[in-house]
Amino acid sequence: MHKVVTIAGSDTSGGAGILADVKVFQKHRLYPMTILTSIVTQTSSEWKHEVHPVDIIIIEKQMDTVFDGIGGIDAIKTGLLPTTETIECVARKLSVLVKAKKVKYIVIDPVMKCKGDEQSENDLLNTKQIVDAYIKYLLPLATVVTPNLFEAGQLAKTQTPTTVDDMKNAAKTIYEYGVKNVIIKGGGDSKKSVNLLYDGKNFDLIEGEYVDTKCTHGTGCVFSACITAQLANGKTNIQDAVRSAKEYVANALKKTSFKVNDHVGTMTHE
Repeated sequence: MHKVVTIAGSDTSGGAGILADVKVFQKHRLYPMTILTSIVTQTSSEWKHEVHPVDIIIIEKQMDTVFDGIGGIDAIKTGLLPTTETIECVARKLSVLVKAKKVKYIVIDPVMKCKGDEQSENDLLNTKQIVDAYIKYLLPLATVVTPNLFEAGQLAKTQTPTTVDDMKNAAKTIYEYGVKNVIIKGGGDSKKSVNLLYDGKNFDLIEGEYVDTKCTHGTGCVFSACITAQLANGKTNIQDAVRSAKEYVANALKKTSFKVNDHVGTMTHE
């Protein structure tokens, strides 16, 4: 059985983060392992997210357990990395694995905002230091990076893209950081959902079905986890992996989405 690792945060509500990744990996018949970087809680009244970082020493010990004690990892996905120290810590270990050819695929989901929260200049996940740490340490190791529109703008150090041309310009900039494949999640309208893939040579607009639902908590995590799963299972064509991921998310939203409470809805991956 192929082994995969998710390095991400725990979403207490169960819809996103490590829990979502594990559900996706199991659905794809993979053996998932986890490295916890943070615990995300939500206030009961307004459902505001609070991010509680895990101590760096504990993160290092988790990585030693998985990568040195077990090994044989087919693919790695990173999600919520809440501090610059976390990013540097994870990047140091992944760099060693890449140089030793102990991992084939690394998928970076550069989470910079919890869905439903208003962005502020003081947001823990969205600071110049966080963005610069991604650019300097982690993106050069990425097989694939999967920013949404907001994250693409942050990484490209420009305004949030609003057009396909904007997305292309952002993708070009992000690619120059050393990423092999850039996938910008462009959202959707009432007819279609559009993502942009750039491999340094060609742009590919990948369209999929748009599902009209408010139960979208965790869709970004699920999308990047699906791509990771495809790569781990040997399906290495990035275009095909993206299309499969989009199809998985759309089907999950149509068939298994439900409201967790008055604030949030997600999917169950049945």
